[in-house]
Amino acid sequence: MPNPTYRYNDFELNNLIVRHVTSKGVSMPLRHLHSQYEFVFIKSGKVTVESNTSVINVENPTLIVHKPFSLHRANADVTSLYDRYLIVISDELLESIRDLIPFFSFFSTAETTVIPLEGDVVASVFEQLEQLSQDYRNEKKHKALLKTALLLLSVTEYASETGIPLPTSSGYIGEVIKYISTHYAEDLTIDMLADTFFVSRSKLISDFKKSIGVPIKKYTVFVRISNAQHFLNSGKTISETAELCGFYDNSHFISTFHILTGKTPKEYCKLRQKKNTI
Repeated sequence: MPNPTYRYNDFELNNLIVRHVTSKGVSMPLRHLHSQYEFVFIKSGKVTVESNTSVINVENPTLIVHKPFSLHRANADVTSLYDRYLIVISDELLESIRDLIPFFSFFSTAETTVIPLEGDVVASVFEQLEQLSQDYRNEKKHKALLKTALLLLSVTEYASETGIPLPTSSGYIGEVIKYISTHYAEDLTIDMLADTFFVSRSKLISDFKKSIGVPIKKYTVFVRISNAQHFLNSGKTISETAELCGFYDNSHFISTFHILTGKTPKEYCKLRQKKNTI
């Protein structure tokens, strides 16, 4: 079951996040989704990546690209060092530099794309990433964005020749996902979605589960709770958040939020406030 708690909460302020993370393995028992592009540059580690219904094992330098609202998780062997750089960027910000990246359309063909990094490109990519992460840490955001564009320019050209798009959902299921991501505050029913995309109720239920790996009702709830976290982080009240995310009953929102995140909205806000004061 996906975990909506993996959200880049400072994203609204930055539109770009760059992190260098090292750990002895990592465990994600649940899949998750977020509304931004995520580029994971794996430098070392034995990692199993799951995206929707696909699974791939990684042991060498590799770039993993997750599109917005793709369900995914990664688990790394605790016996080896998992060293990776993360770049998270909104589709809107990416659009502003897309003209600089002629091969970027390659990444839009699948929810997740795997690009093995080999030869001279390995040293070059990770040198650029280290410089980029330093600029980001030093709050040189405009410089970091330019370097991100240059980095993506080099890797997308390389990826167009070596990348492996993992099997994606059927065309109309991709459109259903986009529709849910922009209409989650509305009263979405399976019958309404089936009518919108001119398919039968049974076909939509079957195709969605087969393509995404979870029932369409659960996916809709995951998107709502993921956005609820964003609204709570931005200072909205519990009542405001419930209404903005399509919950017309506060108690239903609170119980659903608790089931999926392990915390009530009030507990979640207190925890975020505590982290922000550290």
